[in-house]
Amino acid sequence: MKVKVNIYKGTPDSKGKYVTYNMDVPPTDMVLDILEKIYHEYDPSLSYRYACGIARCGECAMLINDVPCLACERQIEPEMTIRPLDLPLIKDTVINRRQVFDHIKEILPEPGDIDDIYDSFEEMDEDTSHRKIENSIRLTTCFECMICQSMCPRYRSDDQGFPGPLGLLFLTQMNENPAQRPLSEKDLDMLAASCVGCGKCARFCPAEKKPLHLALELLKHHPAKAVTAHMVDGKTTVQEVDESV
Repeated sequence: MKVKVNIYKGTPDSKGKYVTYNMDVPPTDMVLDILEKIYHEYDPSLSYRYACGIARCGECAMLINDVPCLACERQIEPEMTIRPLDLPLIKDTVINRRQVFDHIKEILPEPGDIDDIYDSFEEMDEDTSHRKIENSIRLTTCFECMICQSMCPRYRSDDQGFPGPLGLLFLTQMNENPAQRPLSEKDLDMLAASCVGCGKCARFCPAEKKPLHLALELLKHHPAKAVTAHMVDGKTTVQEVDESV
């Protein structure tokens, strides 16, 4: 199969440009296979990042024909334009993940550990403890690909006080973790209110269990102990629990 690939090349300190590569490849190849072929056979200066190649690490996220996706699971097309996510750049398709994480860490409140986790569980009723454990497990299925951050209009507006969708996910992870003290209503309200609710982050999330869907719904309905969430046909449905019964 003949393909034409236009790849962005550049750094923050230089004017970037698109470089075109024409090649013959197997029609079953993924975009990551194309990047490997270009690097080894055409241009060893090309920079890209991946760790697993099986949609688990999130490192190979980029924009392919203006659609955010993982290069390892996006099938090739006859003509493709590849560029980095709209986040701080290191080089070519490689974004500065550390800068994004550092910014989130500066904004989020510090969680407090619970002195005795066993006492914490004993204080919860059985339904609540099961719910928090299930929510906590699903929230950790995020593999931090950064696609949600790159698609968020509020985050891209350079609002330094907003941690972005990934930060809101981390916030929910902290609040659902039975080993940590729940965050204050003030902290949750302040950060959750910054979300414009456009849904782009969750729509493009490549994680199978859609942890971002759950995180955003839990933030809307906090305190989370009064919420149960289920996934049906790939969508999250949330029901408030009447704890007075």
